[in-house]
Amino acid sequence: MDNDLFYQPEDGFWTGCDKLSFEADRLQAEWPQPTNPFVRRMASQLAQKRSFHNVALDDFNQMVGCLLSEAPGMVYRFILVPMGPLGTHFSLKLIQSSTSLPPLLSDNICSIRLATGWMAKRFDHFEISCASGGCYWVHKR
Repeated sequence: MDNDLFYQPEDGFWTGCDKLSFEADRLQAEWPQPTNPFVRRMASQLAQKRSFHNVALDDFNQMVGCLLSEAPGMVYRFILVPMGPLGTHFSLKLIQSSTSLPPLLSDNICSIRLATGWMAKRFDHFEISCASGGCYWVHKR
């Protein structure tokens, strides 16, 4: 599988948005930390390769933030199964963790809602990797 931003040049990904303005206004330095203690507990269970069903994207982002705050040099790779075409809720499982570097073509989490929504409309599942610095990338099949 290749790691790249293959989804961005596709029709409809940036419809109605100016990419540069969008990213300039929303760029995030790091993944959010959990505001809910249950999300923190879920993150610790994710690290043990447990899967979860019907998780909101915001909770997923906070789980990733928790994992990366405990091990900032790691890259976490997940399989996400959209619970509908909006890409707001997923079944998910951590499938790999490693110390590899993000690819040059990685994205900032400010656009993760756009990317997961776009993927959910087109695929029944996909893999996504997350790293420190607010980086993520979708794995191309």
